[in-house]
Amino acid sequence: MRIYPNILSLSLCTVLHLLTLQVYAADTLCAGEKIPEIKDVTLTCAKDLGILPNTGTDVSGLISSAMPVNGGIFFPAGDYIINQNIVLKTANSLVGSETGTTIFHDNRGDNTAFVGDANYSSIVKNLTIKGIVFNNVRIYFYGNKSNISIINNALINTLYTDVQLAISHNPFIIQGNILLRDEDHPGIGLSTYRNKNTVVEHNIIGDISDSNLIPRLNYYDTGTFELVNKLKLAAKNGRLIVKEDQGYFQSGWYATDGLTDSEFNYNIVAGNKKTCLKSDPTTGNCNISRDHVMYIKQYSNVTLKNNLFSGWPADDSGGAKFRNATGVYFVGNYLDSVDFDARAYKSSATTFMNDTFVFNNFIKEGTVNYYQDIVNSDTESISVSNFVVFDNKFQAKDQTILGIFGTWRNPTGEFLEANNTFHDQTQVNTSDFKNIDVETAKGRIPPAKIPLLSVEPIPLWKYVGEITGSDLKENQLARIDITIGEKTPQFAVYSPDSDYYYPVYRWTPGLTKIFNEKIADACAGVLTQQVTANNACKFMTPIGSSYLNKIYTTTGQNANYTTRILDKYLQVGYISASDLHTGQSVKFSVIFEDGTKYESIYTPPSDYWMPTYRWASALAKQINSDIPGLCAGQYTGVKNNPTEGTKCSFTLPVLSSYLNNIYTINGQSAVTTLSVISQ
Repeated sequence: MRIYPNILSLSLCTVLHLLTLQVYAADTLCAGEKIPEIKDVTLTCAKDLGILPNTGTDVSGLISSAMPVNGGIFFPAGDYIINQNIVLKTANSLVGSETGTTIFHDNRGDNTAFVGDANYSSIVKNLTIKGIVFNNVRIYFYGNKSNISIINNALINTLYTDVQLAISHNPFIIQGNILLRDEDHPGIGLSTYRNKNTVVEHNIIGDISDSNLIPRLNYYDTGTFELVNKLKLAAKNGRLIVKEDQGYFQSGWYATDGLTDSEFNYNIVAGNKKTCLKSDPTTGNCNISRDHVMYIKQYSNVTLKNNLFSGWPADDSGGAKFRNATGVYFVGNYLDSVDFDARAYKSSATTFMNDTFVFNNFIKEGTVNYYQDIVNSDTESISVSNFVVFDNKFQAKDQTILGIFGTWRNPTGEFLEANNTFHDQTQVNTSDFKNIDVETAKGRIPPAKIPLLSVEPIPLWKYVGEITGSDLKENQLARIDITIGEKTPQFAVYSPDSDYYYPVYRWTPGLTKIFNEKIADACAGVLTQQVTANNACKFMTPIGSSYLNKIYTTTGQNANYTTRILDKYLQVGYISASDLHTGQSVKFSVIFEDGTKYESIYTPPSDYWMPTYRWASALAKQINSDIPGLCAGQYTGVKNNPTEGTKCSFTLPVLSSYLNNIYTINGQSAVTTLSVISQ
């Protein structure tokens, strides 16, 4: 198999609690791997059933015949040839490796097998498909199917030009999957047909190119990110062909009828700008054209929250299309050159468009619009009520064009808008929509949907620079100061443990690590190959380089930053006061730049230590021992035998009333106070 070099730089990126997993496994290990924990399902090791990877022979028949009754199979890492459909029954879960990569291949070259059940009347429930890369294998469930979870799978190189992942009629969970189509495998991504109570979240449909992956990391959960890393590694090892442009989707998501009480949240649907995906080589006619980034109609009570839609042609085939229905809540989404196209056609079984709420979205070079194919009259009409568009932020090169508009064909419809602006607070131009105040608009939201009013678009990461500088020298450290937007300035400091870390390519990863721990709303480094942290920067890792540790704001804001090389010992005060008397002590306090406070109280053990030049030396030693980031004494410029091996190797407390200075060694400024107190 060929390796496409661009995929080697791919890697990936919110938060979803999907289901609680419990152990139902016949054995704990399978080919050296722990069998994953799946709720209410017993998994049998494929090896124990005689199903082995990497044989180069078709094992689909063996899987079908060996499938446990009311149980599933765990497939350890490896390549399995699947050239026949695998029909699943209740509890017949298919689960792949968590630590490695399990790939199902249909290698016939002229067809595409599926796993699932296409028989409408067959009752199938309580199963999970998880952790498998389907290489020219699709997932298909139709009819009486319920309580099925499809989690963290990838579908790629699908010859079948219709739907890659199809579900219908009943509750499903579709979470953390990646659907890819390149120029040789165009077609449709996801289809939900007449589903009820279905959740589609954290899926990636289309573009996972390196240039777009980092900006969109806020949309990724850990499972999806690690799945992209598995695809990258499989491509590197020649197990998969993964081309750079994976946006050859006719449509990312079809919900062509009856989707009810369902949610589509935190997904990315990102294609490319091509108007034709596949042409006839002889005539040049287009065989596969575009049909919207998503197409949903005849739905009821559907929420689309915090999704990103991007990369479709800027024509009638490129928008997010909503047709003839009631009850959609389109909130907190990011539309990148994608329109919200509401359409009502007389040919539909439902000749109305009611309760359409579009609010709190970011719309870049796009519009919100409505159109119908008939003119309302006494003999035929389309009813539109409660079409409310409010609190959306628009971005456009030309702010004079219409951003929100309807049609003269429906003069009696209820089209309302409020507080739709550009970032400079200029009002968006509208037509055929009545302007109302924003509180009235919010009042149209049903009580059960009020929590959606607090949802805001997920920001894209923004590149602002890189962590770099010059080599360090003895008693130097590196500090970065950054101000994000109008927020309070922040800083991070790196102090090398030894001269080994003086070269710039060695200290920059150290500063990057601290940056990711200390700085809010920003991350630095490169994409990690393994997620080991659980914080805002978990998808990034430092790298030993003088220029590759890039800085991004995670809020999409601009930032100003400086990286400086500083002397480690910064004088911030000195120790001096009067002689002490019986019953007196010295109280030393420090407040560092970051607000951290410390104090140290020195009480002389005898009259001998009461003169200033003696207690000053003793207090300096106590400060050096007790207060992190601070040193006291006389700066010598060389390591001193009494203090060598301590944090204050270059200062030496001395018997003096004026030579014991106070230094910060953590790259911060500080305010110090010294007072004599009575005990």
